[in-house]
Amino acid sequence: VPGFTSYAVIRLYDTPESRRRYVYEFVSSDGAKVAFYLSASSIFTFSATDVSGEHYPLEVKLGGDGIPIDKFVALFCEIGIAKNSTSIRILVNEREIAHRDLSFALKLGKMDWKPGALGAPVIGSNQGGVFLLAELGIYGLTMTSSEVHALVENVRGFYKEPFD
Repeated sequence: VPGFTSYAVIRLYDTPESRRRYVYEFVSSDGAKVAFYLSASSIFTFSATDVSGEHYPLEVKLGGDGIPIDKFVALFCEIGIAKNSTSIRILVNEREIAHRDLSFALKLGKMDWKPGALGAPVIGSNQGGVFLLAELGIYGLTMTSSEVHALVENVRGFYKEPFD
């Protein structure tokens, strides 16, 4: 379905700074944004901002059942927009770790996603996070399970670290 998907092979590090630590932020030509950051309270946040400036976050803890720290993972962050609903989700190595359903279609405008900033917000001061990024892709559609599986299998075959 139309929307947004980010695929990254990434290794996050949690630092003791009490501020937002951005991984990346993407923008559309009409002002919609999607951002990925560690919050000041060390919660991973995938946030969509619609064309009216309203924020819709999906938050997940770090470590254990959330997003591993100090380990490469295949991270997928998706927003799928149907006629009367929106689905937001985060997957790590094919496993869904967070999901949020909205009972309306999120207004993300043209969804012509462009790279905004890597390691910082599009507009703002130095609020970068600490991470290693090995691969990154953005798409204007959500991915099928078989597409997600194929990307994760490629990662498993290419990187030496295990992807569980």
